[in-house]
Amino acid sequence: MTYEVITYSTPSLIELLAKAAKTSVAQVSAKQHISYFHNYFSDLGASTIVAEFDYIDHDYIEDYSSYYVKCFHDYGRKCVRLHFFQQQFNKRQFSNAFRSKSRRFFKKLSDSYLGFIVVKPLPITIVGRTCLKTYPFANERFYPITRSYKASLFGLDLQVKTLAYQEQDQVAAACATSALWSVFHGTGILFQHSIPSPIEITKAALEKSPAEMRNLPNKGLTLEQLGHAIRDVNLDPFLVKASNEHVLKSTAYGYLRAGIPIYFSIRLVNETKWLGGHGVALAG
Repeated sequence: MTYEVITYSTPSLIELLAKAAKTSVAQVSAKQHISYFHNYFSDLGASTIVAEFDYIDHDYIEDYSSYYVKCFHDYGRKCVRLHFFQQQFNKRQFSNAFRSKSRRFFKKLSDSYLGFIVVKPLPITIVGRTCLKTYPFANERFYPITRSYKASLFGLDLQVKTLAYQEQDQVAAACATSALWSVFHGTGILFQHSIPSPIEITKAALEKSPAEMRNLPNKGLTLEQLGHAIRDVNLDPFLVKASNEHVLKSTAYGYLRAGIPIYFSIRLVNETKWLGGHGVALAG
Protein backbone atom coordinates (compact mmCIF):
# COMPACT_ATOMS: atom_id res chain seq x y z
CA MET A 1 0.00 0.00 0.00
CA THR A 2 1.72 3.18 -1.21
CA TYR A 3 0.29 6.39 0.16
CA GLU A 4 1.15 9.79 1.60
CA VAL A 5 -0.50 11.87 4.31
CA ILE A 6 -0.12 15.62 3.78
CA THR A 7 -1.35 18.63 5.71
CA TYR A 8 -3.75 20.46 3.42
CA SER A 9 -2.85 23.76 1.81
CA THR A 10 -3.36 25.04 -1.72
CA PRO A 11 0.37 24.82 -2.56
CA SER A 12 0.55 21.24 -1.23
CA LEU A 13 -2.52 20.31 -3.29
CA ILE A 14 -0.92 21.78 -6.42
CA GLU A 15 2.29 19.81 -5.79
CA LEU A 16 0.32 16.60 -5.26
CA LEU A 17 -1.68 17.11 -8.45
CA ALA A 18 1.48 17.78 -10.45
CA LYS A 19 3.22 14.72 -8.99
CA ALA A 20 0.22 12.46 -9.60
CA ALA A 21 -0.26 13.62 -13.18
CA LYS A 22 3.49 13.72 -13.90
CA THR A 23 3.21 17.29 -15.12
CA SER A 24 4.63 20.64 -14.03
CA VAL A 25 3.55 22.74 -11.05
CA ALA A 26 3.18 25.70 -13.42
CA GLN A 27 0.80 23.72 -15.64
CA VAL A 28 -1.37 22.75 -12.67
CA SER A 29 -1.30 26.24 -11.13
CA ALA A 30 -2.69 27.70 -14.36
CA LYS A 31 -5.83 25.54 -14.23
CA GLN A 32 -9.09 27.27 -13.26
CA HIS A 33 -9.90 24.29 -11.02
CA ILE A 34 -7.27 25.48 -8.55
CA SER A 35 -9.19 28.68 -7.80
CA TYR A 36 -12.34 26.68 -7.11
CA PHE A 37 -10.52 24.08 -4.98
CA HIS A 38 -8.85 26.86 -2.97
CA ASN A 39 -12.20 28.45 -2.09
CA TYR A 40 -14.03 25.16 -1.59
CA PHE A 41 -11.52 23.48 0.73
CA SER A 42 -11.04 26.72 2.68
CA ASP A 43 -14.80 27.11 3.17
CA LEU A 44 -15.32 23.48 4.23
CA GLY A 45 -12.25 23.36 6.45
CA ALA A 46 -10.03 20.72 4.83
CA SER A 47 -7.06 19.83 7.05
CA THR A 48 -5.53 16.61 5.68
CA ILE A 49 -5.03 14.86 2.32
CA VAL A 50 -4.37 11.14 1.94
CA ALA A 51 -2.88 10.34 -1.48
CA GLU A 52 -3.67 6.77 -2.57
CA PHE A 53 -1.23 5.76 -5.31
CA ASP A 54 -1.58 3.01 -7.97
CA TYR A 55 -5.35 3.45 -8.06
CA ILE A 56 -7.36 1.81 -10.86
CA ASP A 57 -10.30 4.01 -11.88
CA HIS A 58 -13.05 2.34 -13.93
CA ASP A 59 -13.85 5.35 -16.10
CA TYR A 60 -10.24 6.20 -16.89
CA ILE A 61 -9.25 2.58 -17.60
CA GLU A 62 -12.07 2.41 -20.17
CA ASP A 63 -10.78 5.58 -21.85
CA TYR A 64 -7.22 4.28 -21.60
CA SER A 65 -7.98 0.91 -23.21
CA SER A 66 -9.98 2.51 -26.04
CA TYR A 67 -7.64 5.39 -26.89
CA TYR A 68 -4.62 6.26 -24.75
CA VAL A 69 -3.01 2.80 -24.86
CA LYS A 70 -2.82 3.15 -28.66
CA CYS A 71 -1.01 6.50 -28.57
CA PHE A 72 2.67 6.88 -29.36
CA HIS A 73 3.23 8.56 -25.98
CA ASP A 74 3.39 6.09 -23.09
CA TYR A 75 0.46 7.24 -20.95
CA GLY A 76 0.10 5.50 -17.60
CA ARG A 77 -2.92 3.35 -16.79
CA LYS A 78 -2.94 3.92 -13.03
CA CYS A 79 -4.29 7.01 -11.33
CA VAL A 80 -3.84 8.64 -7.92
CA ARG A 81 -6.87 9.18 -5.68
CA LEU A 82 -6.72 12.10 -3.25
CA HIS A 83 -8.94 11.85 -0.14
CA PHE A 84 -9.77 14.99 1.85
CA PHE A 85 -10.58 15.20 5.58
CA GLN A 86 -11.49 17.95 8.01
CA GLN A 87 -9.76 15.93 10.75
CA GLN A 88 -6.08 16.77 11.25
CA PHE A 89 -3.65 13.82 11.50
CA ASN A 90 -0.24 12.69 10.24
CA LYS A 91 1.11 9.54 8.58
CA ARG A 92 2.22 7.98 11.88
CA GLN A 93 -1.22 8.43 13.45
CA PHE A 94 -2.88 7.08 10.30
CA SER A 95 -0.60 4.02 10.18
CA ASN A 96 -0.96 3.29 13.91
CA ALA A 97 -4.76 3.47 13.67
CA PHE A 98 -4.74 0.70 11.07
CA ARG A 99 -2.36 -1.44 13.13
CA SER A 100 -4.49 -1.07 16.26
CA LYS A 101 -7.80 -1.06 14.35
CA SER A 102 -8.86 2.05 16.23
CA ARG A 103 -12.61 2.43 15.80
CA ARG A 104 -12.52 5.83 17.45
CA PHE A 105 -10.00 7.17 14.93
CA PHE A 106 -11.86 5.62 11.99
CA LYS A 107 -15.11 7.19 13.20
CA LYS A 108 -13.46 10.62 13.24
CA LEU A 109 -12.15 10.08 9.71
CA SER A 110 -15.56 8.97 8.46
CA ASP A 111 -17.34 11.94 10.06
CA SER A 112 -14.85 14.43 8.64
CA TYR A 113 -14.64 12.99 5.11
CA LEU A 114 -15.05 15.58 2.34
CA GLY A 115 -14.64 13.23 -0.63
CA PHE A 116 -12.01 12.46 -3.25
CA ILE A 117 -10.45 13.52 -6.54
CA VAL A 118 -9.06 10.98 -9.02
CA VAL A 119 -5.99 12.41 -10.75
CA LYS A 120 -5.41 11.07 -14.27
CA PRO A 121 -1.84 10.60 -15.60
CA LEU A 122 -2.36 13.07 -18.45
CA PRO A 123 -0.39 16.25 -19.10
CA ILE A 124 -3.26 18.80 -19.03
CA THR A 125 -6.74 17.36 -18.38
CA ILE A 126 -5.83 15.74 -15.09
CA VAL A 127 -9.05 15.99 -13.03
CA GLY A 128 -10.81 12.63 -13.26
CA ARG A 129 -13.80 11.30 -11.33
CA THR A 130 -14.37 13.79 -8.53
CA CYS A 131 -16.83 13.27 -5.68
CA LEU A 132 -16.74 16.09 -3.15
CA LYS A 133 -19.25 16.93 -0.44
CA THR A 134 -21.63 19.71 -1.50
CA TYR A 135 -21.75 23.05 0.23
CA PRO A 136 -24.37 23.19 3.01
CA PHE A 137 -27.86 24.21 1.87
CA ALA A 138 -27.89 27.90 2.73
CA ASN A 139 -28.70 31.24 1.12
CA GLU A 140 -28.86 30.53 -2.64
CA ARG A 141 -27.11 27.13 -2.54
CA PHE A 142 -29.39 24.15 -3.17
CA TYR A 143 -28.29 20.76 -4.53
CA PRO A 144 -31.20 18.32 -4.91
CA ILE A 145 -29.35 16.00 -7.32
CA THR A 146 -27.06 13.96 -5.08
CA ARG A 147 -26.39 10.29 -4.38
CA SER A 148 -24.12 8.35 -2.05
CA TYR A 149 -20.66 7.34 -3.28
CA LYS A 150 -18.63 4.80 -1.34
CA ALA A 151 -14.84 4.77 -1.23
CA SER A 152 -12.72 2.06 0.35
CA LEU A 153 -9.43 3.45 1.66
CA PHE A 154 -7.30 0.38 2.50
CA GLY A 155 -10.40 -1.34 3.84
CA LEU A 156 -11.82 1.72 5.61
CA ASP A 157 -15.31 2.36 4.24
CA LEU A 158 -15.94 6.03 3.54
CA GLN A 159 -19.00 7.70 2.06
CA VAL A 160 -19.85 11.07 0.54
CA LYS A 161 -23.15 12.41 -0.80
CA THR A 162 -22.69 14.38 -4.00
CA LEU A 163 -22.82 14.11 -7.81
CA ALA A 164 -19.71 13.00 -9.67
CA TYR A 165 -17.82 15.41 -11.92
CA GLN A 166 -14.81 15.11 -14.17
CA GLU A 167 -12.92 17.45 -16.46
CA GLN A 168 -13.47 17.18 -20.20
CA ASP A 169 -10.35 15.98 -22.02
CA GLN A 170 -11.35 16.80 -25.65
CA VAL A 171 -10.09 13.38 -26.74
CA ALA A 172 -12.34 10.66 -25.32
CA ALA A 173 -14.84 13.15 -23.90
CA ALA A 174 -15.56 16.75 -24.83
CA CYS A 175 -17.79 18.96 -22.66
CA ALA A 176 -21.02 17.33 -23.92
CA THR A 177 -19.85 13.83 -23.01
CA SER A 178 -18.51 14.85 -19.59
CA ALA A 179 -21.72 16.73 -18.75
CA LEU A 180 -23.90 13.82 -19.86
CA TRP A 181 -21.74 11.46 -17.79
CA SER A 182 -22.58 13.53 -14.68
CA VAL A 183 -26.27 13.58 -15.62
CA PHE A 184 -26.26 9.78 -15.97
CA HIS A 185 -24.80 9.49 -12.47
CA GLY A 186 -27.99 11.14 -11.24
CA THR A 187 -30.50 9.39 -13.49
CA GLY A 188 -28.77 6.01 -13.16
CA ILE A 189 -29.82 5.73 -9.54
CA LEU A 190 -33.24 7.30 -10.09
CA PHE A 191 -34.24 5.17 -13.10
CA GLN A 192 -31.98 2.15 -12.51
CA HIS A 193 -29.99 2.22 -15.75
CA SER A 194 -26.32 1.46 -16.34
CA ILE A 195 -23.85 4.34 -16.05
CA PRO A 196 -21.48 4.24 -19.04
CA SER A 197 -17.95 5.61 -18.97
CA PRO A 198 -17.17 8.76 -21.00
CA ILE A 199 -15.69 6.78 -23.89
CA GLU A 200 -18.78 4.54 -23.96
CA ILE A 201 -21.03 7.63 -24.10
CA THR A 202 -19.01 9.04 -26.99
CA LYS A 203 -19.17 5.74 -28.91
CA ALA A 204 -22.93 5.42 -28.39
CA ALA A 205 -23.47 9.01 -29.52
CA LEU A 206 -21.42 8.58 -32.69
CA GLU A 207 -22.51 5.05 -33.60
CA LYS A 208 -24.79 6.31 -36.41
CA SER A 209 -22.49 9.10 -37.56
CA PRO A 210 -21.35 9.31 -41.21
CA ALA A 211 -18.47 7.02 -42.17
CA GLU A 212 -16.16 9.93 -42.93
CA MET A 213 -16.57 11.37 -39.42
CA ARG A 214 -13.83 10.48 -36.96
CA ASN A 215 -14.96 9.29 -33.53
CA LEU A 216 -11.74 10.07 -31.67
CA PRO A 217 -10.45 12.58 -30.79
CA ASN A 218 -13.91 13.87 -29.92
CA LYS A 219 -14.50 17.61 -30.23
CA GLY A 220 -18.16 17.69 -29.21
CA LEU A 221 -21.61 16.24 -29.82
CA THR A 222 -24.66 17.52 -31.66
CA LEU A 223 -28.13 17.40 -30.13
CA GLU A 224 -28.96 14.43 -32.37
CA GLN A 225 -25.86 12.57 -31.17
CA LEU A 226 -26.74 13.36 -27.55
CA GLY A 227 -30.14 11.81 -28.21
CA HIS A 228 -28.47 8.60 -29.41
CA ALA A 229 -26.39 8.42 -26.21
CA ILE A 230 -29.45 8.99 -24.01
CA ARG A 231 -31.48 6.32 -25.79
CA ASP A 232 -28.55 3.91 -25.39
CA VAL A 233 -29.27 3.77 -21.62
CA ASN A 234 -33.00 3.26 -22.28
CA LEU A 235 -34.06 6.82 -21.53
CA ASP A 236 -35.93 9.14 -23.90
CA PRO A 237 -34.58 12.65 -24.54
CA PHE A 238 -36.94 15.60 -24.21
CA LEU A 239 -35.81 18.86 -25.79
CA VAL A 240 -36.89 22.18 -24.29
CA LYS A 241 -35.86 25.33 -26.11
CA ALA A 242 -35.27 27.99 -23.47
CA SER A 243 -36.42 30.93 -25.59
CA ASN A 244 -36.76 33.22 -22.58
CA GLU A 245 -35.77 33.45 -18.92
CA HIS A 246 -39.18 32.24 -17.68
CA VAL A 247 -38.99 29.01 -19.71
CA LEU A 248 -35.42 28.38 -18.55
CA LYS A 249 -36.09 28.93 -14.85
CA SER A 250 -39.44 27.13 -14.70
CA THR A 251 -38.07 24.08 -16.56
CA ALA A 252 -34.98 23.92 -14.40
CA TYR A 253 -37.04 24.33 -11.22
CA GLY A 254 -39.54 21.63 -12.18
CA TYR A 255 -37.00 18.97 -13.08
CA LEU A 256 -34.56 19.70 -10.26
CA ARG A 257 -37.35 19.61 -7.67
CA ALA A 258 -38.29 16.21 -9.11
CA GLY A 259 -34.72 15.02 -8.60
CA ILE A 260 -33.91 14.84 -12.32
CA PRO A 261 -30.64 16.42 -13.52
CA ILE A 262 -30.64 18.38 -16.78
CA TYR A 263 -28.18 18.49 -19.66
CA PHE A 264 -27.86 22.20 -20.42
CA SER A 265 -26.60 23.32 -23.84
CA ILE A 266 -25.35 26.91 -24.04
CA ARG A 267 -24.56 29.12 -27.01
CA LEU A 268 -21.74 31.52 -26.21
CA VAL A 269 -21.95 34.92 -27.89
CA ASN A 270 -20.20 38.24 -27.45
CA GLU A 271 -22.65 40.95 -28.57
CA THR A 272 -23.29 39.64 -32.09
CA LYS A 273 -20.22 37.43 -32.43
CA TRP A 274 -20.64 33.63 -32.21
CA LEU A 275 -18.00 32.16 -29.90
CA GLY A 276 -19.11 28.52 -29.77
CA GLY A 277 -21.18 26.18 -27.66
CA HIS A 278 -20.81 24.47 -24.30
CA GLY A 279 -22.56 21.68 -22.41
CA VAL A 280 -23.00 21.48 -18.65
CA ALA A 281 -24.84 19.26 -16.17
CA LEU A 282 -27.42 21.26 -14.23
CA ALA A 283 -27.79 19.73 -10.77
CA GLY A 284 -28.58 22.60 -8.43
